[in-house]
Amino acid sequence: VLDEVQHLGTRPGFETFTAALRSMMDRNRGNVFGVFTGSSQGGLTAMFQRTKAPFYLFSQSLEFKDLGAEFVHHFAQHYHRITQKHWQEAEALKLFRARGNTPAYLRALIRRCVEAGESPAKADKVVWQDMVDQVGYEEIVRSLDTLQREVLLRVLHGQPLYAEDALKAISKAVGTEVKTHQVQGALRRLESLNITGRVGRGEPIIEDDLL
Repeated sequence: VLDEVQHLGTRPGFETFTAALRSMMDRNRGNVFGVFTGSSQGGLTAMFQRTKAPFYLFSQSLEFKDLGAEFVHHFAQHYHRITQKHWQEAEALKLFRARGNTPAYLRALIRRCVEAGESPAKADKVVWQDMVDQVGYEEIVRSLDTLQREVLLRVLHGQPLYAEDALKAISKAVGTEVKTHQVQGALRRLESLNITGRVGRGEPIIEDDLL
């Protein structure tokens, strides 16, 4: 099992290792089986669908459904065994969904509820802020220029980037005329920071719900 495997596609220096890994798996096909997992849809797409990538068309892609009510109920049972109290499961599920169905968030939430004796709503304020602080997105966003921030906002809201009306809106927000190639440059900058990604030839997406 190779977790966060998309990291191998972030630098040219990893290409030799990645090519050797594929060669080894090709030679041992039927005896060695690989499971590649990752948190970046754009990164995984680059690893397995980019024509020149060592793992081009090497694997079959599986998309797993988000964890939901059953996962939260499982944690609620643990909470009851530890505290002999009932967890506010409906509230926790609502928060879990609002925070992008992130398992690490739910683990941190219930830990806070147990250790501090807080409700999910109260614990959420501390847990979510801690997670945001660890990633450091506030500092990253402050490092962006005006155009990059505007492009990021449009990706966040699912708005078009290249249509004539979109370019006019971006130009108005930035305060100067913006061309298509400038938007593309801003998007490349966001992708280099792993803020946005792209699945195939589709529209850009936000890579991390923490943003």
